[in-house]
Amino acid sequence: MEPWFLLALASTLIWAASTIISKAAIKNLKPLEYGLIINAVGLLALTLYSFFIKAPVFPQTLEGWVWLILMEAFLISGEYTATFLFKKEDVSLYTPITSTAPLFTVLIAVTLMMETMTLIQGIAIILLIIGIYTASIMKKDILQPIKFIFTSKGIPFLVVAIIYGIAHALQKIVLSYINTTAFLIVIYAFSLGFWISILIKNKNRALRHMKSIRRNTLLIMVIASVFAFMQWPPYVAALDMANASLVIPISYSGILLIVLMGWLVFKEKHVTTRLIGGGIILTGLSLLAI
Repeated sequence: MEPWFLLALASTLIWAASTIISKAAIKNLKPLEYGLIINAVGLLALTLYSFFIKAPVFPQTLEGWVWLILMEAFLISGEYTATFLFKKEDVSLYTPITSTAPLFTVLIAVTLMMETMTLIQGIAIILLIIGIYTASIMKKDILQPIKFIFTSKGIPFLVVAIIYGIAHALQKIVLSYINTTAFLIVIYAFSLGFWISILIKNKNRALRHMKSIRRNTLLIMVIASVFAFMQWPPYVAALDMANASLVIPISYSGILLIVLMGWLVFKEKHVTTRLIGGGIILTGLSLLAI
C-alpha cells in the first residue's frame, strides 16, 4: 500500500473516532456550542503543535495568498450555508446530498487541475462516492435526496456540496505554497472566527445555554476535539503526496466506521441501506489499496 493511502485512511479513521465520541455529547449541545468547542480546543492543540513540532510557513507570493484567501472564502461560505440549512431542513436529506462533495472535487481535479488516475483507481473512486452517498441515507427511499435536489428547497443543498467540493480541490493548490502548520492555522482561525461571529449575533441566548453545559459533556467534547485535530496532519500529508481526486473521497469514507458503530454500539435501527453503502466503500478502499 502506498504511504499516501495509509495516511488518508488513518486520517478518516481518526475523524470517524472523533464523530463517534462526540455523538455521546452532541445531543446536549447546540451547533454553535459544538463549533466553538471543537475549534477552540483545536486551535489550542495547534499552538502546541506549532511550538513543539513545526513552525508555520505562510505564502511567500501574492499568488499564494490569493489561492489561500479563495480557499477560505469557499470554506466559510460553505460552513455558513451548511449551518443555516442544517437548522432549517431534515438531516436525512442534508447529509446524503452534502456527502457528494467528493464528486465535485474529482470533477474539478480531473478537468481543471489535469489530475490523472488509473482505470482501477477510477473504478474505486466511483465506488467510494456511491458508497458514501448510500451510507448517508437515513430513510428507505434511496433516491429521495436526489429527487429533493430538483426542488427549490433542494438546490441550496447541492450548492453546499459544490462549494465544499471546490474548497477541497483548492486545498491541494494551497499546500504548494504553505506547510501543514500554516494550513491548519488558517483553517482553525477562520472557522473559530465564524462561530464567534454567530455567538456575538446571538449573545444573550447563546451564553445562557452555554452556562448550562454539563462537565461530562464538555469533557467528551474536548476529547472529541483532540481527535478532530489529530485527523489533520495525516490528511494534509496525504493531500501533499497524492492527487486530490484520490485523497478527498477516502477522507469521506470514515462514515463506514460511523455506520458500523451506530449499528453495533448505539443499536441504531433501519441501517440495512447504510450497511450496503459501507460494503461498497470497503470495496472501493480495497481496490485503492492494491
